[in-house]
Amino acid sequence: MKQPKADRSDVAREVTLTVRTMKRIKSLAEIAARESDRSLSHHVETLLLADFERVIVGRIDEGEPGTPLTQVCGRPLSEIVDEVYNDDDVSCLFKRLRHPRYLSDEQHKLVRMFKLSPILYRNDGSWDESLIRQNWDALNKRAEGYADASAIVGEFFGNADVEFALMSEADHIKLWRADKDEFMRRNTRYEEATKRRGR
Repeated sequence: MKQPKADRSDVAREVTLTVRTMKRIKSLAEIAARESDRSLSHHVETLLLADFERVIVGRIDEGEPGTPLTQVCGRPLSEIVDEVYNDDDVSCLFKRLRHPRYLSDEQHKLVRMFKLSPILYRNDGSWDESLIRQNWDALNKRAEGYADASAIVGEFFGNADVEFALMSEADHIKLWRADKDEFMRRNTRYEEATKRRGR
């Protein structure tokens, strides 16, 4: 008798991961999941978790021939989970700031915006984590483009060019191609506004 699927229905899934892939891969993945007595989402999770054991973070492509990969390149992603992730979004951001190459696109955008505020990003180069936490929802709304997120958020940034800080790299390239002088002017203003004496 076939065993019921171990679909881990008791595990809370808070986010949806949407991935575009080939029709063939989706079809074969469904077969693999069925043969493993798993739901497709559980099967994908299992494969990702196994991959976290394989991926080496802080990769350095140097070392003597024959040197064990972990000695040369760092540690598996599975070993540094607590260093780069927390369920709490604010705590997760500040963990990633210690490893800036692992900031997500959303986190990177927030950091660029926060740096414009001498209140949130102090002159000594430190962050006011408490104030950021207190105003997290309003700050996220501002990052999403709501200029009137809250009065206090406006006080954080004053007349700073927040829109430039929130632009994606693709938008910066588009602006550069359309008007190099305008891009340079706004970029210089951003760099000047984000300088701190302690940095």
